[in-house]
Amino acid sequence: MLSVFMLAAFVLGGCMKLNKEEDTTIRVVHYSEDSFAQRYGGFTAKYPHIKVEVISMQKYMNPDNDWNDEYDQVLAQHPDVLLLFPDKYESLAQQGELYDLEVNLQEDGFDLDNMLPSVIEMLKWKGDGRLYGLAPSFYSQALFYNRELFDLKGIPYPTDQMSWEEIFQLASRFSPLEDEKPVYGFYDETMERNHQIFHLIRDIGLTKQLNYVDTVSSKISINSESWAQVFHLVIGAMQSRALNNPLSNDQHANTGAIPGEHAFLDGKAAMSISGYYFIQNLQQSRQVKEWDIVTVPVDEQQRDASTRFGLSEIYAVHANSSQKAAAAKLVQYINSDDAARTASKLSADISSRVRFSEESAGRTLEAFYKLNLTNYSDTALSALPREFHQAFSLLVSDQVRAVLNKEKSLEEALQFIEDQGQQLLYESLNN
Repeated sequence: MLSVFMLAAFVLGGCMKLNKEEDTTIRVVHYSEDSFAQRYGGFTAKYPHIKVEVISMQKYMNPDNDWNDEYDQVLAQHPDVLLLFPDKYESLAQQGELYDLEVNLQEDGFDLDNMLPSVIEMLKWKGDGRLYGLAPSFYSQALFYNRELFDLKGIPYPTDQMSWEEIFQLASRFSPLEDEKPVYGFYDETMERNHQIFHLIRDIGLTKQLNYVDTVSSKISINSESWAQVFHLVIGAMQSRALNNPLSNDQHANTGAIPGEHAFLDGKAAMSISGYYFIQNLQQSRQVKEWDIVTVPVDEQQRDASTRFGLSEIYAVHANSSQKAAAAKLVQYINSDDAARTASKLSADISSRVRFSEESAGRTLEAFYKLNLTNYSDTALSALPREFHQAFSLLVSDQVRAVLNKEKSLEEALQFIEDQGQQLLYESLNN
């Protein structure tokens, strides 16, 4: 009887631990076979007994279709390892579709300590406290500044963990002397590209943990003292020309900046926020040679936290996989030192193993990962119809333009935005 029990225990244990001598086949979701081989081809060399079949996402990635519906077709192919984006990772975790990796990671001695803590924290947050996946990289932003422009004016450089108010105070000091062409103290590329102002207003509000839509009650709430302070900050910066004004037709005439070009790269802006990829753009710039980075602006009440942090790719094991041990090995390899060395040469994101991304172009990259992760986000707004976001952004731009032209007071504009925004929300939810 004892021998039967021991045999059963051995068999059951073998279901969860990989027998290295047994040939195994697992299926992984990736962009294409070529992309997987380029980035993670070393896995088969390390584990020759594990055959990897790639389920290509290429035929499912149609921007005109709903991605959640498309991914259901991917799941129908019975993959063992999933490549997920954050929202899908969170929803599948809530549905019990993902396998908790922590036991495998501990048994295999996986080096979790040298991954950025904020990455693990975000994964557990989205997994309701459990670790269902690993992310080999993350994206973040930093405040870039042109040292030459600061030196020319004798203005002190920005420092880590400055508030938005402090950054705009610095930006306002770039008013021109009589024989100088002015430059923007602060330049927002996304705002300029979209010719709308709400992008920056929303980001500052997010930093301050403000929301303008209650998605539970479907109510707009933007006519408040807190939001008024944000609008006042941005409008004041545009009026003083410390900030680029995408609502003005003649703003570029004052700086010599070329419409459609990035003013910071042209040496026409002292500060700008961007991602890791921007370093490569700066290396190709002929106008900006002396630059550096500090952390993005923060809330003065929470100077050690940032909302400008996210995960682009998460790898997880499907809960119904019959090869969980082998699948977990692949997830571990994708997030290993070996894979990080290769990915650091190919990815525009920063490796979660930050020692492979500690510096670039002779500058430390600490500003990208120095701040802690704040769990506050406005991701619930992404569930609202796209038409609402577009219409609301246009509404805000129109009302800010009216304030700039002295056609309305800020109080009147905010009330109008709230009233009309409520109507836009109602129409978008009921069409």
